[in-house]
Amino acid sequence: MAKSRWLIRGLILIVVLALASTAIAVYLLLQERADATQPHASDSPVITDKAIAPPADPVYLSLQPITVNLADDADGPRMLYAGITLELASEADREALQQQLPQVQDCLLKLLSGHKAGDLVTPQGKQQLADDIAKRLCSDLAENSYEAKIIKVLFTQFIVQ
Repeated sequence: MAKSRWLIRGLILIVVLALASTAIAVYLLLQERADATQPHASDSPVITDKAIAPPADPVYLSLQPITVNLADDADGPRMLYAGITLELASEADREALQQQLPQVQDCLLKLLSGHKAGDLVTPQGKQQLADDIAKRLCSDLAENSYEAKIIKVLFTQFIVQ
């Protein structure tokens, strides 16, 4: 009889330990899921006393649409009609470019007429052209003692015929 009491007590102890370990495992699992759904303190934005300045409004300079003959390719003579808008860093850049407008248009005519139609009809070709225009305008204006910061060249119209 003494052995059966020890056996019953041992079984009760094993059942209690199993229930306790199951309860702990369930608690930890639920805690882990709750932590995953709640944002951590490092994820939340930091609030400071300094006021954050809103981004400045973009400064644009719209140029007159330009029509140029393109370099000859296998399809014969082709032409490009393009509307170009420049996104600039500041209002001072826009004023300076407006004063240099004949040089800007001359630069665009020379640059655009050197391209072939086949190179300009793809999205990559248009992006390359926009990059070339920004670099060329910046370098030509630097030769005239002015450095403009052209952020982006935007095509508002683009027809290749």
